[in-house]
Amino acid sequence: MIGLPHQTPGSVMETVRYCGNLLDRYGWDHRVLPLIAPLAPFIDPGSAIFEDPEKYGYRFFYKTLKEHRQAMLMPSWKFALNYETKWMTRDELVRVTYQAALKLLDLKEKNGVIGKKKAAAVREHTRRALALVEKINDPVNLDDALREEIFNVNTLDSLCDKHELDWPVKGWKLNVFRLAKLLFFTPENGHGHCRPPFSFPSTADRKRVRS
Repeated sequence: MIGLPHQTPGSVMETVRYCGNLLDRYGWDHRVLPLIAPLAPFIDPGSAIFEDPEKYGYRFFYKTLKEHRQAMLMPSWKFALNYETKWMTRDELVRVTYQAALKLLDLKEKNGVIGKKKAAAVREHTRRALALVEKINDPVNLDDALREEIFNVNTLDSLCDKHELDWPVKGWKLNVFRLAKLLFFTPENGHGHCRPPFSFPSTADRKRVRS
């Protein structure tokens, strides 16, 4: 899990290296399946961390129900995150999530957890997603070219079995409640490796949030 207290980009990558050691030691026998994903999109309102963020080293961007509803319609999951920590900014949390996913993908390919063809497709998509999230500096005012690029990243397929690729996206709206389940799994034997999400809300979605 990425986004825990005292965690740094370096310690995240150390966790990935440890996953590689497990795979090297035990091989791929369906009992060892390391996964890594961000603590996203929200730290729950009402939780101990949310109620006393300074004690645990967190800072929150959203506090009210309205702010969290608006966050769910952001075009990048970076802007949906409601927190950063004393040890990692929100930008760092997002960047190291992609970096960790790519490194873990390499390790899984090396150990036969995922085939070369699928690994190449997931790697290419993840790199495109990382490049795209770096472009989104203003989540409210996006030009048409950037919207089209977001749409194209959302609609790429053939990364894993179709039933495992049921992305939590309807149109350009992100269903964040399925995100944690789907992020960064590996597409072999019923385990789906899913892509970093992007979405852009429709006009109707925006009206519903404002209402």
